[in-house]
Amino acid sequence: MSFELYKRALKSFPGGVNSPARLLKPYPLYVKGAKGSRLKTLDEKELIDYCLAFGPLILGSANDYVTEEIKERLELGWIYGLCTEEEILLAEKIKKYFNMDLLRFVNSGAEASMNAIRAIRGYKGKRKIIMFEGNYHGSYDDLLVKAGSSMVGLPSSLGVLEDSTKNTLVLIYNDVEGLIKAVRENKEDLAGIIVEPIACNMGLVIPDFEFIKALREVCDSYDALLIFDEIVTGFRMREYSAQNFFKVYPDLTTLGKVIGGGFPIGVFGGKEEIMKKISPQGNVHNAGTFNAHPISIYAGLKTLEYIEKFNAIDKACNFAYNIGRNLVKMVQDFGLEARVNHIASMFQIFFTKGEIRNFSDVKRCDSEKYLRFHGEMMKKGVYLAPSQFETNFTSSAHNEIDLELTLKAMEEALRLK
Repeated sequence: MSFELYKRALKSFPGGVNSPARLLKPYPLYVKGAKGSRLKTLDEKELIDYCLAFGPLILGSANDYVTEEIKERLELGWIYGLCTEEEILLAEKIKKYFNMDLLRFVNSGAEASMNAIRAIRGYKGKRKIIMFEGNYHGSYDDLLVKAGSSMVGLPSSLGVLEDSTKNTLVLIYNDVEGLIKAVRENKEDLAGIIVEPIACNMGLVIPDFEFIKALREVCDSYDALLIFDEIVTGFRMREYSAQNFFKVYPDLTTLGKVIGGGFPIGVFGGKEEIMKKISPQGNVHNAGTFNAHPISIYAGLKTLEYIEKFNAIDKACNFAYNIGRNLVKMVQDFGLEARVNHIASMFQIFFTKGEIRNFSDVKRCDSEKYLRFHGEMMKKGVYLAPSQFETNFTSSAHNEIDLELTLKAMEEALRLK
């Protein structure tokens, strides 16, 4: 059935899909439904899910508590273009765990990044932004950038003008020396730095603590602002965030994914003096019909309530640890040229020699071997992230049966390498 649907989809959508990451070979999966740790496709195949919609589903799919709460909330209507009490409650809950005085709800991680960049430029009155090769902050023109000569960013997509990227500098992730040099050379017009404190959009790349520490120190030394993109890592770590894990705190943070419980949402927030520049209090524009959408807000609120009540993050992290350590042992036992990275509720395997510290390291991996591994795992009933450049996630819904079946499948698939 999936193949027939794909042929129909090609007549309606570019490439037959509505996001490139969904284009599996030879054709996409079409989902009938999902519950807990399992996906069920229209081809009646059940899969243990480690993609989890690319991260939002920390509780697994269709968590009973959240589902029932949303059903009741829908009876009251689902959008008003006015304020609700729940948006205040969710904001207060987020502020318990993040270094934010004020925040603004938007509709996606991309919107959060776009507005955070606009906010620091507006606050500082400067143009230049530093980002890191392999980090992804959404499909926003200024950040759809690849490294060019002299660190000057070049558009990574047709339709993005060089005028949009000429003030974006692209550096190497985990390179402290390069970071200090770039900030020093551009200090007169540098508004700030945006970074994934744990990189989840080039596989899973865990930074050196010295790199994270240097980000804060160099911003303080050269009067620049620091944005942590925690759209993926927010509420996916035992400490609730990468900034709490490293004990290094940014000026602004962007969030998404988990805080909407699987519904569209984004947040940017941080220091009061910066956020007071956002309209209507200041002259940095942000507005949106769907900002603080009542259902996204309510789903997020109930998701965070469940996390707090049932230690859901700890459960997800413990499961990922068991996957990660067993996967490391398999790689060693089989003598494979592979590297396993795992932290909190995330893991990934890279088919390469040596460490994985930046985008160049990821690009040298055997991505075709990863796709063969992915295909073998699907045959055995396990759905991993569909690209070497994505991250695998665990949830509180994964259980001992899932672990046993997954490790057995991994062992059998790796023996074929």
